[in-house]
Parts: sequence; structure tokens; C-alpha cells
Amino acid sequence: MNLLLGSDLMAVNLERMSGIQITWTCNLEEHLWYDRDRRSLKVYSLKQVLQDQMMSDTKIIPESVTKETLLSLNLLFPNWDPRTERYLQKANQGFFAEATIKIPRQLYLMDFYHWQDRLAELHDESQSSPPSWKQLWTDRRNRLQWYTFWFAVAVLVLTVVFGTITSVTACMQTRYAYESLQLARTAAHSPITCLLATE
Repeated sequence: MNLLLGSDLMAVNLERMSGIQITWTCNLEEHLWYDRDRRSLKVYSLKQVLQDQMMSDTKIIPESVTKETLLSLNLLFPNWDPRTERYLQKANQGFFAEATIKIPRQLYLMDFYHWQDRLAELHDESQSSPPSWKQLWTDRRNRLQWYTFWFAVAVLVLTVVFGTITSVTACMQTRYAYESLQLARTAAHSPITCLLATE
């Protein structure tokens, strides 16, 4: 499957729209490990080590793994995105200041061999429905669906509000009608009313 990997896989979008939290790891084997229950994605944090490894004559890590890991980091944390820069500064990660390897204009799932399964799972998760109301509010990938959903929510809220107002008003009208009836009965049986009726 030659799937185009886009901005849905940026870390800021994963967190904002899918509720996936980034957990940093120093273990390369755990890179891109996604825990569905905790909605947590492990990301290898030592990018500079990988870049040094690429430049080194002595390869401790296979070059294909190093290159794929750098590509995946650049996919998750693109250096052209100001939101990513703020996110990394907040997380105390220096990815932005570090040089990046040249990446193709578009990355496809088939460009990855070692991390392909984990990226496929992450892509599927990023395309699924948002797990919370906050993500529902910020997920505007499908604008028509977003507007339809929130229009339906607004109609539901207005229906409940106006239904409640109508019920309260009906109860008050019934009460006032009953009180008027009681007053009329009381007035009909009072001695003054009887005297006026006989005259």
C-alpha cells in the first residue's frame, strides 16, 4: 500500500486532533511504539546521535535504520512549522536547532521498511474519529462533517432549552388557570355575590 504520509502525522496535529501524547524515549527499538490504551506514542529523542551516526565512518546502527528514523522524526516534527517549534521548545527538545537531512517533497509509507508497520498504525489512528469533545472541536479535516455535527449539537441544545422553557410556561399557565378557577368558585359562593344576585 503506497499511502501518502501528510501533515496528519505531525506531532502537534496528532495531539490536537487525535489526543495522542508524545513520550520521549532513548531506546531506538521503542521509536514510534504506540500504546492505544494510553494514547501515547514513544518517539526517539536523540536526533543528534542519529545525525552524528550518519556522518560517522563507523556505523553502529545500520544506515537504513538511521535514515528512516531521521525521516520519521522530520515527518513528525517538520522544521518549517512554527507550531512544531513551539511544541518542541515546550518539551525541551532541541530538534529545531539541529540540522535536518534532506527529505523528499512527499513521503509515502513504502519509503519506510523498518518503521512501516508502526507508521501505518499511527496513520490509521490519525484518521479515526476524535476520542474527546476537545478533539472534536479542533478536528476540521472534514469541514462538512464538522459543521454538520456541531449544527446538530446546536439544534439539540436549542431544542432542550426551548422545550424546558415551554414546559415551565405551560406549568405556570396551568397553575394560574387553576387559581383563577378557584377564585371564580369562591366568588360565586360568597354572601356578597348571593346578595347581588337576588337584587
